[in-house]
Amino acid sequence: MNRWDAFSEERQILKYNESRRDKPVCYFLMKEKVGDTFAGLHSHELYEMMYVTEGALAYTVEDKVYHLHKGDLVLIPPQTIHRAKDMPYEHSKRVIINFNKAFAVDSIKTHCNLLYAFESVEQKGHIVRMDSISGKILESIFMRMRVSYLSSEYGDDLVFTIAFLEAMLLINRKVRSIPTSGTGVLLDDSPFSRIINYIDNNFTNNMSVDIIAQAVQLSPSRVSHIFKQETNLTIMQYVMQRRLNYAKELIHQGESLSRIWMMCGFSDHVSFLRWFKKQFNTTPSAYRKNFLSTL
Repeated sequence: MNRWDAFSEERQILKYNESRRDKPVCYFLMKEKVGDTFAGLHSHELYEMMYVTEGALAYTVEDKVYHLHKGDLVLIPPQTIHRAKDMPYEHSKRVIINFNKAFAVDSIKTHCNLLYAFESVEQKGHIVRMDSISGKILESIFMRMRVSYLSSEYGDDLVFTIAFLEAMLLINRKVRSIPTSGTGVLLDDSPFSRIINYIDNNFTNNMSVDIIAQAVQLSPSRVSHIFKQETNLTIMQYVMQRRLNYAKELIHQGESLSRIWMMCGFSDHVSFLRWFKKQFNTTPSAYRKNFLSTL
């Protein structure tokens, strides 16, 4: 952990795959603006924490867009589509930590479920608003993580792991105190939010720009322009991303490969195979075999 190269770290996150899920992995990034590497909506196999240390930004998680400020923490479970976007005239600084289940579980033998906060996002939301005292403690922990992450001195890998555990305990305690109604962080009701909300609730059905435009009461050209401007993706690129991620979820759940293409909204099995291979560089059957071998 003695080399600091944020762009290289981001590429590793994108390339991470489940063949490594049994080996502990953790990446630590500090960013001052949204970089080009993650300019569009994306998902990956790792857990992610994003903490705002300064300024404000917009953050998309699945079908919701949040306005975040200093002290806000975002929890992203694996395969959750998300994206950070700077607001006009706003500057933001944030800490991003990506890790796999093996890192959280193997860090220490404990009865505490260190992934509780991530497993509770459906009931308590993706956003945790830290109070001023908890926020200062968390920022102090993150700074210790950064120093040890950059260092090659004896024992710094252990210092990093201890700091990670402190952060996870603090976050889980905070989440446990949140009511199931969530934290009340401001949501965006913009045209983009309505578009992505409709797609995320209907991507397994027949989908086209015209259908979406009619649902959100905008012209097809306006829908395409707004979505491309916000995500750097076309409507159908995003629809395919949602369908393929859902296909992986169904594979994990043991669903039959002969049924998955229909359940995900593909027109036929051949189309499903082609898109899956293009996105993940493997076939559904090979992916399932690899997934089962790591259980």
